[in-house]
Amino acid sequence: MFLKWQKDYDIGHAVIDYDHRNLCNLINALHHDAHSDLTPEKVTNAYTMLVHYVKEHFAREEELFSNSDYPHTKQHVNQHRRIEKRVQLGATLYERIPDEFDTDEFLAFLKKWLTHHILETDQGYLPYIKQKDSGKTTAAQDGSSTA
Repeated sequence: MFLKWQKDYDIGHAVIDYDHRNLCNLINALHHDAHSDLTPEKVTNAYTMLVHYVKEHFAREEELFSNSDYPHTKQHVNQHRRIEKRVQLGATLYERIPDEFDTDEFLAFLKKWLTHHILETDQGYLPYIKQKDSGKTTAAQDGSSTA
């Protein structure tokens, strides 16, 4: 296994933790496919799935930001766009020149990015998301509206 999930990677938000586990699984699948005797077309499918899921995950995080008071939303979203571009570029380059593309270097980048993203970057917004969630719970319990 290329990237082993660790309990430390759970940030405490069920949807985001699920996404992070799926990203880990997709990175592992890409590693497996890239190091198997699969055709470049089959490996390209693993890249495509990763690109798609990265975009979906970032959209879910950004939705959480928009519903909170997270003060670093703009910087975090900008980081998301940079990562999306890098992941898309890797997939595109592999598709165009599979024999010349350094998949191991790309996988090392993905591993470093995902662990850093979870352990450092995402930990920063968690208190704001939890604060917003607890505010909704409190308002619902006292009968007031959150709309």
